[in-house]
Amino acid sequence: MTLLRTVTGSHLSIECRTCNHSVLKSVEEFLQKVPNDMTVARVKRAARCSMCGRKTVEVRIVYVGNSAMAIPAGTPSKPKDN
Repeated sequence: MTLLRTVTGSHLSIECRTCNHSVLKSVEEFLQKVPNDMTVARVKRAARCSMCGRKTVEVRIVYVGNSAMAIPAGTPSKPKDN
């Protein structure tokens, strides 16, 4: 269970599987409108497409930043060939 407040530097991608409408919103924007203990799972259960009104949405956390921040220093991204 991922609390929104733990991923404040990220965005949420919300995509409707019915009409393919999508929106990308910052987590900080969500936190201005929802309780502090809101989870990504609760966002998914409550989300509704603003175009077609259906609840057939997928919600994903989208990391925002550079790869140096995402991958700890010294961690190889793939094994080196010899």
